[in-house]
Amino acid sequence: MEHLRIEERDNITIVVFLTTELQGEKTIRSIQEELIRLIEKDGKNMIVLDMTGLTYLASMALAMLIAIYKSLNGIKGKLAISQPTNKVAMQVLTVTKMNKIFPIEKDPEAAILALAS
Repeated sequence: MEHLRIEERDNITIVVFLTTELQGEKTIRSIQEELIRLIEKDGKNMIVLDMTGLTYLASMALAMLIAIYKSLNGIKGKLAISQPTNKVAMQVLTVTKMNKIFPIEKDPEAAILALAS
């Protein structure tokens, strides 16, 4: 099953989650491997994770976000989150202070602008 759709816009990679729940070790590991491949093999260094359809974020998903951030940070890249539309997902990202590590924006355009600055 495909979990992600990859789009390119102005040298920024937008990753759209095609699943509604980011949970399960196998699913999260698969997504993380695909994102790390984008960074390390494809040279993508500006990534927006579009969470529009996500309704649930498992704690393991937070570890994945940190791993992606660290991979990007190692190559002077940047990560932003857009549209965590679910109130619980946004609360989890805020309570864990992920918003202090990388920008969390209301839409992909705002996330792209945050990466450009």
